[in-house]
Amino acid sequence: MMGSLYVVFSDLDDNQLLTPQPDRISGLRFSTAVDAGYKDCSFRYACDLVEAFVFYLSRLNYRVQVYEGDTVVWEGRLSGAEIIMGGVNITARGYHRAAYDKPYSGSFVAGEHANTIITTVLTASCPDLTAGIIGDPGVVIANIAYGDNQYPGDIFTKLAEAGSATALWHWHVWAGKTLDFSAKNTTVN
Repeated sequence: MMGSLYVVFSDLDDNQLLTPQPDRISGLRFSTAVDAGYKDCSFRYACDLVEAFVFYLSRLNYRVQVYEGDTVVWEGRLSGAEIIMGGVNITARGYHRAAYDKPYSGSFVAGEHANTIITTVLTASCPDLTAGIIGDPGVVIANIAYGDNQYPGDIFTKLAEAGSATALWHWHVWAGKTLDFSAKNTTVN
């Protein structure tokens, strides 16, 4: 049986700001994807005009979490707020989008291990993401082209596509803003 869904808004330091009553949220929709993690989320938040302006003016990039009971089923950043009669239409993007905020400036050399690259890129260009890695693609860089000013998401995609000796990989960002590499169900011949 599905539990009730509710939304929590937090500031950039994860201090909880607001947990609206479920009856003030309508049209809640969210999506996920294997090759990204949490994708998009949208809903209408019923509020007065003053509160709608607060969302519009000051809460962009704030954290949005959708819970089912005590379990996070979606999380990301507030990316848009459209003031409408009786409230605000909210759009949010999953944290995988943080891998496309700021290009990475640096380069890597042949023989460098994927974990070193991932940790370095996250630290330098993805402050919203946790530098912990749940899965390890085990890739040792050989002939993969990397250079200055590439978005971290593009670098992670190249690592995932390079695979390892035994598997190809996905990268995604799930709960806790943690980058995860996991093996695809396809093996390398």
